[in-house]
Amino acid sequence: MDDESRAHFEALRHELGAVRDSLSRRFDEEALATRRHFEVVAEHLEDRIRAVAEGVAVNEETLLRFRSELDARLTARDAVVDAAFAAIRGDIGTLRRPSRRR
Repeated sequence: MDDESRAHFEALRHELGAVRDSLSRRFDEEALATRRHFEVVAEHLEDRIRAVAEGVAVNEETLLRFRSELDARLTARDAVVDAAFAAIRGDIGTLRRPSRRR
C-alpha cells in the first residue's frame, strides 16, 4: 500500500473515530434526557396512583358505612314484618276456631 492510500485510510479511520465518539456522546445525552423524562413521568404516575388509592379507600369506607346502615334498617324492618305476620297468624287462628256462641 502506498503512502497516499495509507494517509487516506488513516484520515478515514480518524474521521470514523470522531463520528463514533460523537454518536456515543449523543447516545449518552439522549439516555440521560430519557431517564429524566421517565423519572418525571414516573413521579406523576405515582401521584395519580396514590390519588386513586385514596379514592378507593374513601369509597370502601363509604360502602361499609352504607352497608352497616342498610343492615340496621333491614333488621328493624324484619322485626316489624315478623311482628305483623305473627299478629296476622294469630288473627287467622282466631278466625279458624269454631265459634262457641251457638
